[in-house]
Amino acid sequence: MRHFKFFFLFLAITMIGFSSCKNDEFSEEVQQEEVIEPTTTTENNSLVAQMSASNSSTEGLDLGCFTITFPFVLIVDGVPVEINSEDDFENLDEDAEYIDFQYPLNIVSLEGETSTIEDGEGLAEAFASCVPDVGWETDDVPAFLIGDINSCYDLVYPLNLVDGEGNEYEVADEDAFIELIVEEPLLFFVFPLELVDEEGETETVNNEEEFFGILFSCTEDGDIDPIDTTFTGGGQFGCYDIVFPATIIYNGEEITVEDENEFTEYMFGGGISGFVYPLNLVDEEGETLTVASEEELFLAFFGCFEGEILTDLFTLIASSSVGEGDCYDLVYPVSGSFEGETITINSDEEALEYMNNPQEWYFVDFPVTINVTDDGVTETIVLEHGFALFEIYADCE
Repeated sequence: MRHFKFFFLFLAITMIGFSSCKNDEFSEEVQQEEVIEPTTTTENNSLVAQMSASNSSTEGLDLGCFTITFPFVLIVDGVPVEINSEDDFENLDEDAEYIDFQYPLNIVSLEGETSTIEDGEGLAEAFASCVPDVGWETDDVPAFLIGDINSCYDLVYPLNLVDGEGNEYEVADEDAFIELIVEEPLLFFVFPLELVDEEGETETVNNEEEFFGILFSCTEDGDIDPIDTTFTGGGQFGCYDIVFPATIIYNGEEITVEDENEFTEYMFGGGISGFVYPLNLVDEEGETLTVASEEELFLAFFGCFEGEILTDLFTLIASSSVGEGDCYDLVYPVSGSFEGETITINSDEEALEYMNNPQEWYFVDFPVTINVTDDGVTETIVLEHGFALFEIYADCE
């Protein structure tokens, strides 16, 4: 039942939350176009320059969504140099004409998983697949390689990317994409963008909201990711921004994230299961709200929409005894509204008919009355708002 709960919440956020708090800082106007063709050789590995000593740890040096672990070897003008620490890296000859990695390399991901990179092509692919940790403050989506390494979708080529100056690049294939990302780490997707799933079905993505919807619906089994609590995109939550630094629960560990870009990077990792409270939010007028629990966070989200509780009618029915679930029995009539139009369901038969042919997306009109049976005892419950319904979903097995 958690799938119903969080599938709804994600759709609500993508339909409304993303559009309500973004800035129009970046224009997609094309100034010039450049065709990027892949090359087969390189004199110097530009990924060496991408490694961040400032974000290093005792484990190694950061290269996006993974760390190259110590020790590793760099070939500097033909001479092997072992890198055992941040100091070794910073003391490299600045005048060297040729620097490359010696393979294999051992890396560790943000999730703590270790793997081995066998060659330069593998390292470039891993780097290009990292979700960028910058660029999310705009209305556009920073480009990264989408494929088997991180998704159940693949990019469809040719496609276009654009930089922060509006220069557009036509990318012919995956090799060209990887090469371009290695050379120009901060680029943005140009919409419409096409993705193809494992069954060969093509999805056209027209904007940021659709992009997040497709990517977050994709897990190893192709189902909705069963995230245990609220999550948002880019640090926005309805009409609020999350105030950073904030502490998240990521794969069971408490991690402090310093800004919106870092939060987005962890969010794409798929392991966020909650926040550590209290959590500070700031509204569009700059006023700060401190929430002390997940319930208060939900209620803050609901408050963004002038009392309109964002709960979909389909999920209400699907979770009842006439749908896929068996959480409760509906007490009719129940109704839902969207953009001034209202639909009323008066019986199980009408509910089934709506489930089989949901023409429109409707938000539940509260209050809603349900009957819950436990150990043969039936209790009638009046639900006054969406969070009360979420609690019913969460308690349903």
